[in-house]
Amino acid sequence: MKKYDNSFTDELRNRLPLYDVISRRVSLSKKGQNYWGCCPFHNEKTPSFSVSEEKGYYHCFGCGAHGDIISFVMQTENMDFKSAIAKLAEMAGIKLPEIKPKTKQQQELEESYIKISDDAAKIYQDLLYSPIGQTALEYIKNRGFNDDMIKKYRIGYAPKSNIISSKFSTIKRDKVLATGLVKVGEFGCYDFCRDNLIKL
Repeated sequence: MKKYDNSFTDELRNRLPLYDVISRRVSLSKKGQNYWGCCPFHNEKTPSFSVSEEKGYYHCFGCGAHGDIISFVMQTENMDFKSAIAKLAEMAGIKLPEIKPKTKQQQELEESYIKISDDAAKIYQDLLYSPIGQTALEYIKNRGFNDDMIKKYRIGYAPKSNIISSKFSTIKRDKVLATGLVKVGEFGCYDFCRDNLIKL
């Protein structure tokens, strides 16, 4: 297994404006500080897909899709990470660096991150279909989503409470923090996403 150094992916993000990458697939118009368009990940007539150059990510307020230029290319082009990096490097006009093999420890860490994210996704999906997620479920179904689409895109509901930081309290903190699902504040760990639809 091999991976690219973080400095190279950071260089791609710096060289390729988010708008330039996304506008190849989505018609965007500027409103305020952000660009808006119809989400490419679900059917909608009213634009709920926001692109923030300042923050460096896109976010759909309809289905919860969220990410940067790399995740956008991976999902819209149906590519794996390596192929998406190669495509973006070609767009940026820069050469791919040599990649180093992953150590066994790195592989084990990444597998643990995937396991945590998968378990969290299941928790969020269960909550979406529970009484606490009723309003969120009605909202997303009114946006054109059916049960099969919700399952396919792994959409769930993150409640106001710190459910993830509580559920995974027995797991080493660094591993949970590395997934981005939990942050550390003045009073300890808290869920990064609260009272919102979420896609993992």
